[in-house]
Amino acid sequence: MKQVFNESLSTTTSTTSGRIAWDATNDKILIGDGTATLAEFASSTLIQVAKTANYTPAVSDLSDKDKLIEFSSATGVTFTVPTNANNPYPIGTQINILQTNTGQVTVAGAAGVTVNGTPGLKLRAQWSPELAQDVSAFHNIDAEAELTALLSEQVAAEIDREILRDLRKGAAWNLRWDYNGWRRVQGLTTSYTQKDWNQTLITAINQLSAQIHKSTLRGGANWIVVSSEVSAIFDDLEYFHVSNASPEQDQYNMGIERVGTLAGRYPILS
Repeated sequence: MKQVFNESLSTTTSTTSGRIAWDATNDKILIGDGTATLAEFASSTLIQVAKTANYTPAVSDLSDKDKLIEFSSATGVTFTVPTNANNPYPIGTQINILQTNTGQVTVAGAAGVTVNGTPGLKLRAQWSPELAQDVSAFHNIDAEAELTALLSEQVAAEIDREILRDLRKGAAWNLRWDYNGWRRVQGLTTSYTQKDWNQTLITAINQLSAQIHKSTLRGGANWIVVSSEVSAIFDDLEYFHVSNASPEQDQYNMGIERVGTLAGRYPILS
């Protein structure tokens, strides 16, 4: 991994005195410019917050971001989503809700807030020790561990998507490659088939890698993330080598896996 920041890790909860800080209270990494926090990344381990009554986050309190709120009440309770004016959560924020008693949890919006849910805004299942014991006895599954792992994967996947969105928005170089481009050049100086045209994708990738090297002076591209549809195109490339590792070794968050290597240089993740 190439070094990006040459700063020591601060253990304070802000980045006013440094570029990188660890917020131990909320289990987050903060990144800033020395005067203000510009981005934050939560841990992939969910922090649980226990509630026993109706709950609405206090004005300007964003501490519930990326946490798990556990409601344990014998009577119905309501979690109210505040307005953006009172609680400006960043786009992509997730707040997980868990019902552990007979009191059904309803999600509602404050005045001016619209909450959508399918098939409704009430939790349909109750978590209990008896349920965990039944699942373990009949299916040999640790339901609590499975649920926690699933929620953690969801949070980790959302963090990954946020990082990819930021990388895409901040990309200094862009190059368009058209899968059907061979049809436009057909009949000119060079005749292509679909398979021949697909090989030009490697040239486009190498050109972008060279531009990255030129602009950063830290080397070219060293990995590629693609969708499932694009990964199918790589199977037609002469210099693409399918990963021979076992699925267990290549699995990442939410099914993302390493599918192979292109030209012996670029690991392909899909």
